[in-house]
Amino acid sequence: MLWFNKKNKNEKNNNSKNIEIEPETEKIEKSTENVPTKVLEAKESNEKKELKKPIVKSKYKLPPISLVMESNISVTDEETARANVQNLTDTLKAFKVKGTVKKIFIGPRFTTYEVELADGERFSNISSISKEIGISLMTSEPIISPSGTSRNTVSILVENNKLSTVSIHDVMLSYEKDKGIVVPLGEDILGKPVFTNICELPHLLVAGTTGSGKSMFLNSIIVSILLKYKPDEVKMLLIDTKKIELSYYNGIPHLLTPVVTDPKRASIALQKAVRELEIRYDLFSELGIKNIDEYNAYVSKYNKQHPEEPLKKMYYLLTVIDELIDLMLVASRDVEDSIMRITQMGRSAGVHIIVASEKPSSSLINSYIKVNTSSRLSFYLPSINDSRTILDCGGAEKLKGNGDMLFKPKGEINPIRIQGCYVSDKSIKSVINYVCKQEVCSYVDLDLYNSIGDDAQSSDDEFDDPLYDEVVELAIQTGKISASLIQRKFRLGYSRAERILNLLEERGIVGPQNGSKPRDVLVRFKDK
Repeated sequence: MLWFNKKNKNEKNNNSKNIEIEPETEKIEKSTENVPTKVLEAKESNEKKELKKPIVKSKYKLPPISLVMESNISVTDEETARANVQNLTDTLKAFKVKGTVKKIFIGPRFTTYEVELADGERFSNISSISKEIGISLMTSEPIISPSGTSRNTVSILVENNKLSTVSIHDVMLSYEKDKGIVVPLGEDILGKPVFTNICELPHLLVAGTTGSGKSMFLNSIIVSILLKYKPDEVKMLLIDTKKIELSYYNGIPHLLTPVVTDPKRASIALQKAVRELEIRYDLFSELGIKNIDEYNAYVSKYNKQHPEEPLKKMYYLLTVIDELIDLMLVASRDVEDSIMRITQMGRSAGVHIIVASEKPSSSLINSYIKVNTSSRLSFYLPSINDSRTILDCGGAEKLKGNGDMLFKPKGEINPIRIQGCYVSDKSIKSVINYVCKQEVCSYVDLDLYNSIGDDAQSSDDEFDDPLYDEVVELAIQTGKISASLIQRKFRLGYSRAERILNLLEERGIVGPQNGSKPRDVLVRFKDK
């Protein structure tokens, strides 16, 4: 689920330090621990009718990593860390705790001291003096927990006097592209870069108050995709009802539609993602395959046998919602249905979603959404109840802000503490300018998929629907018709189905509404 990568020993911009304490000599080492993650398959998409279009080789070039700036803020210096070793040792002796500091890991926000306890020494003996340790080190109360790296070893996390910025440039130097959508999260408490594969999550629920680092996290995810993936590999659907966080991504070739800022049209955009999902499953059913990985393998094999008429592989489709609350207030039913549909069926089809909310209220994030988005990420939240809503455990209320996060991937019991990546506005604009010069964006028209209220048509008299004739035929055949029946048969949203039904009533094809019962059909097929 996670990748923990370490930078090359010869790199100048390595923010993490690992100090090993020995009886006579002191050596500075760099951790080479590498914990691999599971990987999903590669994907790219298209409509059924476009499958046999000839493929033109793209000249698209990925942006260089130099477009994003390096970190210019240093971590806590070694001298301070070594001085704290002596203070920590003296404190343990004063309280008669038998233990020796063996290693020091200097991370972006915390310095971790690994203490090996003597045989028979209880963990409670050292955890009970955490406040005294904080006083001796002139810092806040440290976090003491079992290390898990070796027997009788505990970790003491002490907050650094100065926060070290985790630059996306420094983290991306350790990037290893693989199948799926691999994105950086930041650095863990030991200073090791952490990556995750969105296709393995496969959906993510994010929460955090204003200023905690939520929007910066979303920007780092999007920028990392622009740096490492071409438009025919990953497409994105960005929904930003605040109109200020993601709107400057308009024009990049990776977008399926312009950045959606109107909550009403956001519901239409989500239905487009659902429609894309359904088209892919229909295609899988026709070909007798189960997922996007098998489909792309089929395409590769087909293209080798038919080079004159190659098929397109499917791209990943990633939907990012910056603020869920605004959408739920305007079109809660349609938005909730679309999110549930994507989270339930999206993984096999390569359709994924990241949903962010400032306040994870249980009234907005219901049990159905939580069950289907089993991977969670939280920045600082004001109360333990909010933390339990998003993480199913406490901890988010104790975070420090400014990118300090808890990440709980699917299948993990305890969340992982990470310092998120920082990407400057200047770096974002540089990457956007580069990709926009490489390829011109091509958007889909949302009005082809749905219409809500007065979004697309000037009046009801001018409105007609491409499925109108088919709905009329269904109504006459069945003798009864309702909005729910139209939804099921034609896989439409409620708003569009109700609009077609009202049109049928205006034209005298169906009768008026009859409570919760289906409407009567007033016309019949003409007998021969």
